[in-house]
Amino acid sequence: MSVIVPVFNKADDLAPALVSVLSQSLEEIEIIIVDDGSTDDSLQVARSFGERDRRVKIIAQPNAGVAAARNRGILHSQGIYLAFLDPDDWYPDAEVLNDLVNAAIDAHVPIAGGSAERFVAGTVSQDYPPTEAGYVFTSDALLDYSEYQFDYGFWRFIYRRDFILENGILFPPYKRYQDPPFFVRALSLAGRFAALRRPTYVYRVATSTNWAPERVYDVLRGMIDVLKVATENDYHDLAARTVRRFNSGHIQSALGKALVSDPSRALPLMEAMAQFATKVGSIWAVATTTPLEIAEAGETIPEGETSGIIDVSVIVPVYNAAEWLHECLLSVLGQSRVSVELICVDDGSTDESISILREYQALDPKRVRIIQQPNGGLSVARNTGLTAAQGRYICFLDSDDYWRADNLADLVERSDRDALDVLQFDAVPFPDHDVSEADWRRYENYYSRSQARTAAMPGPKLVADQLATADYKPSACLYLIRTAHLTKLGTRFVPGIMHEDNPFTFSLFLHAERAAHADIPIYARRVRASSIMTADSDEASMRGYFVSYLEMHRTADLHQHDAEISRQLGTLVFRIFSNVSARFNRLSKDAIHRLEELVVTPDAQTAYSLLTRLRTQERRLTSATKTS
Repeated sequence: MSVIVPVFNKADDLAPALVSVLSQSLEEIEIIIVDDGSTDDSLQVARSFGERDRRVKIIAQPNAGVAAARNRGILHSQGIYLAFLDPDDWYPDAEVLNDLVNAAIDAHVPIAGGSAERFVAGTVSQDYPPTEAGYVFTSDALLDYSEYQFDYGFWRFIYRRDFILENGILFPPYKRYQDPPFFVRALSLAGRFAALRRPTYVYRVATSTNWAPERVYDVLRGMIDVLKVATENDYHDLAARTVRRFNSGHIQSALGKALVSDPSRALPLMEAMAQFATKVGSIWAVATTTPLEIAEAGETIPEGETSGIIDVSVIVPVYNAAEWLHECLLSVLGQSRVSVELICVDDGSTDESISILREYQALDPKRVRIIQQPNGGLSVARNTGLTAAQGRYICFLDSDDYWRADNLADLVERSDRDALDVLQFDAVPFPDHDVSEADWRRYENYYSRSQARTAAMPGPKLVADQLATADYKPSACLYLIRTAHLTKLGTRFVPGIMHEDNPFTFSLFLHAERAAHADIPIYARRVRASSIMTADSDEASMRGYFVSYLEMHRTADLHQHDAEISRQLGTLVFRIFSNVSARFNRLSKDAIHRLEELVVTPDAQTAYSLLTRLRTQERRLTSATKTS
């Protein structure tokens, strides 16, 4: 048995929780404490228990949220069964885990659970309102989840570890409401579970709740995840229960306050509301709607992993990314309703990255692939991944970023439905602890788009329309590519340069017959001080823009468009040239001479000559200004 305890600033409550685990009569047990960047004495308390008992294992990580902490505990666990204990809760007696294990074994099921007790104002009870009666079982029984359809209290259950890993059941990376999607998906896939009447968990009822806008947004995401399971499986009661939770006063109040107090979150919140409303609209009349009607109203779910076909190859280039890798990889492996292969290209890392990658491959060998190569840079690593990809679609994810929601299946479904060559999606940036205020301000609103363009259209038109409203984002991590489209083009990233996304994305969209934008902010972009994104070297940046300009100019010359599209595309290419010129003018003569190695074609010679003339003119103008 592995008991996973995620901890963040719970120094005052942690000891009683750990004592309740260590006092269990079950002999084969390990306690995995994942400290999620606590700033109080939580880690010290955990270590004091670890020093006294070899069964206690401690993992310390930067703050990434309770979902990431639990997922990391799962991947480090070695027990046959998994249990989860929050650091301010406890087990009511010493026989809890032993009874749960015996119940699961006797019933030949992967999951077993019991009743929950609440600790409120110093009193332990099973006093629940009728709508939450699912917290308590009235008898020992073997139940089918279709008869139960409850969504709260996952921690009073145990789960076979191999069942969880084989089905890729992980906690979605939400700040709130990450438990119900895990719980509902696990019980739905298990089908049946062993239920015990006896209490197996005591949870402390919080006296206050943090309803920051991002947390409200995640609640909606979690509810949408639960509704997807409900519509897939004809779970009429579960769907109705989720509707009631959405309509509860505290959720509606928190949602309204979030929209008023933090306008910058309004768009993603409204997107979540729109997605939720789509599901709710199908099941609103729960009193008169049959389970069959609900299932028919629900979205069509791809067959995913059961089909034997890989839907998406997710390519993650890795170079010295140990600090962020867990969050990145878990966000991919936690995607549901879609089959993925995770291609991790280690680009000569010198830290613990390769060890972490091997750890994930050992736990999920069917989906995690590792390719090691000498350090060659981001473009080379991505190209290596492209060569190895076997999925119908391809997506890139940087190793210091992660996917913030379970939406990959939605992107695949949309691409399949509209036969898209490329489908864009959105990102939400967030500052790392070491980023400067200036760098953060540069990127805080960089990924915001003023409007959605969800209709399918030719790629050049989509780019032109977005350029007209400053909505064009060339990042290679922000779209899903049909593999057949990329194979036909043969497009690859230019090795050894910065700004490599510019020519790659430009070529991809200019050759796309059908492209669209999905207003789904699945991508979490980390803004940090030492990343390629915030690095600033005039010479390296100028060389990257110079090569990008040449490639994009050549691509643009291959196509004929109407006047407005041609004007917008020409403006983009000129903007890239302006970036070259601005940096060229600041370079030393030695750096300029080094650029000459790139001037090997007639168009490169023309561009270089123009840059030289512009530099001379600017210097003369500057000199004249100083003289006057």
